[in-house]
Amino acid sequence: MDHLFRQRRISVPKRTSELVALVAVSCTLFLFLHTRDLSTKLRRMQGRLNDDVTAFNHLTDSQYTGLIF
Repeated sequence: MDHLFRQRRISVPKRTSELVALVAVSCTLFLFLHTRDLSTKLRRMQGRLNDDVTAFNHLTDSQYTGLIF
């Protein structure tokens, strides 16, 4: 019976686990770098948007202060 189980086992090269670990580390590093770049771009876009909103609010506030008595 033990002989049957041994025949059904799939032979896996010894370096397969190292290859899987290398691929996992590579994917993690890629995702980390990509996420960091996207986060930086998002912060820049939010900064520009906040500057535009602040400038718009400043313009509209200065227009309406002349109308208030």
